[in-house]
Amino acid sequence: LSAVVTSACELEDGQILRRDECAENKLYGLNIKRVFFDTRPGPRTQVSGVLLKGNLSTKNSILLDELLLKKNAPLGSDGLFLSQANLRSLGVFSAVNVEYIGQNSSDTVITDTGRVQDRDATVVVTVEENQAKLLEAYFGLQIDSTPIDDELPVLYAGGTTVRHRNFLGRALEIGLGFHHSNRIDQPTDVEGDEAVWRAGPFFKNRRLFGTRLDLAVEALYERGRTSQRDAYQEELNVKATVGFDFYNLSYPSRWGQGLRAALKTEFLRERLRPLTRRGERPLFEEPTESVTISPSLSWDKRDSPLHPTQGWLMSGQAEFVFPDLLELRDLPVKVTLVGQYIKSFFKRQLIFVPNLRIGGVWTERKEDSLQSDFFFKAGGDGVALPIRGYADASVDACEGRETPSYGGLCSDVFPSGVNAGDDLAIASTVGGRAMILGGLEVRFPTFVVDDFWFAGFLDTGAIAPQWT
Repeated sequence: LSAVVTSACELEDGQILRRDECAENKLYGLNIKRVFFDTRPGPRTQVSGVLLKGNLSTKNSILLDELLLKKNAPLGSDGLFLSQANLRSLGVFSAVNVEYIGQNSSDTVITDTGRVQDRDATVVVTVEENQAKLLEAYFGLQIDSTPIDDELPVLYAGGTTVRHRNFLGRALEIGLGFHHSNRIDQPTDVEGDEAVWRAGPFFKNRRLFGTRLDLAVEALYERGRTSQRDAYQEELNVKATVGFDFYNLSYPSRWGQGLRAALKTEFLRERLRPLTRRGERPLFEEPTESVTISPSLSWDKRDSPLHPTQGWLMSGQAEFVFPDLLELRDLPVKVTLVGQYIKSFFKRQLIFVPNLRIGGVWTERKEDSLQSDFFFKAGGDGVALPIRGYADASVDACEGRETPSYGGLCSDVFPSGVNAGDDLAIASTVGGRAMILGGLEVRFPTFVVDDFWFAGFLDTGAIAPQWT
């Protein structure tokens, strides 16, 4: 902590200038042979103790586990800064300060043998705790994003969440949330296609078993459209996600900036029904149960996740589904790769954002024997696989044709006994096993209101029965 580093210059004639003499205004017009530094490490400072202040509810052990500074261990500036970052990442403190008190550099003591004597310092950790118990509620209106329809339904949306962000003083977060939205002109139709119900508890542990792994557990009951908005679902979803953030938690491995790995295990019990057509609402099908194990890896080098102006993002995810609860016969596998690049011009006033998404599914099962949205369907805005300007899930594998060459994949486009020439024939969309989507978005400011931008986009994509 008391190292003294001074610059020095050696001129062509062998003369050495130190400190202020080795400055730009002193060296103008001279030829410099080399520049080097004189370093005096100074005495080693070691931690004599740790003093905690401000943790009224949080256990002392939680703070001590985040410190890279231990008693009788050397004290360095990296340890101070990184310990402070660790404490902030817990999410339970509004302010964190880690400093030390002890002897100053002027108190250096030289022993009889000429060795610089070690110094002791006390580390002082001062924290200010956030409000741990929170009750959040909201209510408002929204316009359903369905640009192809003749009308844009106006929905009301409301919900509430109660949470405790420092449960038992151990930086654990528990809570319970509820959300509901529906058409404002049909609020009593609680089972309609636009009615959404979502409720369930959640739990978060940012330091699983005292390690740098984070754990998120959620049990969710939900009714509403699928993520591609082509069917209505009722599901019970229990999932646990274990993740690791390389940049924030793997000191001193700075190479992993923005790199995160996660493993999700999910149990799903689901019932599906087709959307209402011509005023008729179909019944729910028999429920299906499945377990999914999904590893993922993402590398985010963007300067901002909300409105990035430069950088890139890459992510990959694999899903291994056990449709018959841990039965290994015909294990369906799904892999998705996503890439995004952001480039700005004219002092970040013109931003280009190309993106690419590729995916594949490997299984012999049909779509009705697996969970919703496992096969690929594209089209729409605000959905899992968007192609703006198309109706939801309108880009599929069969294009409304029952093609026998695809191994029975397209045999369910029309109901039994109905063909494309019938007056009442309505083709069903069929998910594919191969997907590629791309796009280019251009953003530029309006120069009228701050932080109000225009955007133009071009989306393209294709869904195929299989890659080969």
